[in-house]
Amino acid sequence: MKSKLYIGVMSGTSMDSRDAAMIKIENNSWSMINSVKREFNPNLRKKLLIISRDRKSVSLKDFIEINTKTGGEFSKCINQLIAQKGMKPSDIKAIGLHGQTLYHHTESRYSGSLQIGNPSVVAEKTNIAVVSDFRNSDIAAGGQGAPLAPAFHSWMFGSNKHKRILINIGGIANISILLNSKSFFWV
Repeated sequence: MKSKLYIGVMSGTSMDSRDAAMIKIENNSWSMINSVKREFNPNLRKKLLIISRDRKSVSLKDFIEINTKTGGEFSKCINQLIAQKGMKPSDIKAIGLHGQTLYHHTESRYSGSLQIGNPSVVAEKTNIAVVSDFRNSDIAAGGQGAPLAPAFHSWMFGSNKHKRILINIGGIANISILLNSKSFFWV
């Protein structure tokens, strides 16, 4: 199998920065090629915090502007990551964009998660295909909206001989319980 390069980009609940990592996937293994961490524009961060923590109402016009600006911030981070390695967008297979979570609700029949950072803006400004909206896909399938950590944990640490528990300590902690190399669940 030919190796492929991918970029993953996200930001945590603190909204202090955007983190991007470039990885190479070859056969059944991966390696880190480069990573960057860039602070959010202070004015944009302030607006994001007001919307997500204070739950202040925002006009649809302002929401669209913030969504577009956030996508632009993610794009800058990605383009810097690529430039640091002297690469071009065509070297990258795809970008996995988590976005910035503004609100997450999984306690009712009408559950969902709201991320901001327009993936179409990111695709346009980087000229790379973008995969996004992971949380809502998982919620629609009956999950809690955190599909990536347990799948990654299973791939990296799954074992047919040992059961394992991994704790992801972030803004919102979660636990992956690995029963064997093929099954896992998230708490």
